[in-house]
Amino acid sequence: MRLNYRIETSRIAPFAYKTPLVEINSDGELIVKESRKKSLKTFKSITFLNLVGRDESGALQTYKPIDHVNRFLMAHHLDDDKLESEQYSKGLVHFFEYLLSAQAMWDKEFDDDLYEEGIDEPRPEWDVFPRMTKNMALCGVYIHTKSALNASQRCK
Repeated sequence: MRLNYRIETSRIAPFAYKTPLVEINSDGELIVKESRKKSLKTFKSITFLNLVGRDESGALQTYKPIDHVNRFLMAHHLDDDKLESEQYSKGLVHFFEYLLSAQAMWDKEFDDDLYEEGIDEPRPEWDVFPRMTKNMALCGVYIHTKSALNASQRCK
């Protein structure tokens, strides 16, 4: 079964966060407690990003929050005392949609018999992306070097 992956958002408005107290007990274990002070931080809204996989019929098959991104957005609010992060969320959605399209193109052209790890470029990931060469970034879209199309056809 082939899944179609997309980035979908979850918006929470208003958003309230209560800072936990983290202590280390005598055994060296972390203990999380609630603060006796009612230290509640409230923000206008926060938009979290999720990787959603759907089958051919559109039925939801997988739903996974993108934890690194969501932690960054939380830190933007909590550490930087910002009320909104909508622009960051929109930009990150575009980046991850671009990455998903690059992965789909790589998967389409991947041939297990011809792929040589260490020589051929790896599959694009959010934290590992192939180095830029003349064959890889045409028209702003990742093109795998094994493509039979010439550069003028790739941009159409």
